[in-house]
Amino acid sequence: MRKGTVAVRGYRNVDPYGSLHPPIYQTAVFRMEGEAAKSDRGFDLKYSREENPTLRPLEEVVARLEGGLDALAFNSGMAALSAVFFSFLNADVAVATTMEAYGATLRLLGSLDKFGVRLRKGFPDTDVFVELIKEARPRMVFLETITNPTLRVLDVPAVVKAAKDFGAVVVVDNTFATPVLSAPLSYGADVVVHSTTKYLAGHNDVVGGVAVVARREHLEDLWLWRAMLGGIMQPFEAFLTLRGVKTLFVRFERQCRSAMAVAEFLAEHGKVSEVIYPGLPTHPNHGTARRLFG
Repeated sequence: MRKGTVAVRGYRNVDPYGSLHPPIYQTAVFRMEGEAAKSDRGFDLKYSREENPTLRPLEEVVARLEGGLDALAFNSGMAALSAVFFSFLNADVAVATTMEAYGATLRLLGSLDKFGVRLRKGFPDTDVFVELIKEARPRMVFLETITNPTLRVLDVPAVVKAAKDFGAVVVVDNTFATPVLSAPLSYGADVVVHSTTKYLAGHNDVVGGVAVVARREHLEDLWLWRAMLGGIMQPFEAFLTLRGVKTLFVRFERQCRSAMAVAEFLAEHGKVSEVIYPGLPTHPNHGTARRLFG
């Protein structure tokens, strides 16, 4: 099944009444007579702070788009990152990331120093960042496929290889590139996160996040942290986000064409001194973007 089809219909619909679209399970609790019922992936289905069937089609679709084992939906991208950081980090370890990334992410990583987590930041250039990884020998390497806000593109496969040489966990924020352009798990990354608020949901009417994992043990630990932190996506938001994902490939193709048209127009405008867009040959990472994104 091609990715565009996965976005539209890449989930199992187990509704007993045969609803064409997955229904919304707007409930806080589930009936439990003795042992709790199990969800399709084997987790207890008793309380919607832990698991809710409405989320499963969305989680399955995003996991398949990213080439992962499974996914967990959160009520924001920052909630997803919080669970990931709590899951993998502990006192007296280091995290390596780029100097340029989403501001809230950098603030969150910086605030972890109160728990003994050391943050090391490098210039968003592949060679410079790889050298930082070699020097810092971090527990985790975090990067964005396309940095926020100046759209730098690091060589993700090279960064993943360097991180794995030192046994680091690699977490990649794929929000800007989306699964349409990039699949970081295929390069050996451990976790891919998204702010689903942006491209995946696509309509500026729902806030959410998702974390995709490649290994069962990571899924189980992240599931526990999501339950403990209370960051699970709510059922109606999951319904809206899945609706948005169905048109991801159509929207993203048009948005890329429109972005290139605007960038080329501005690049030729006499009153514009610089246009920062990886699709333009003048961008310092244009070659990397062409190689990784096609």
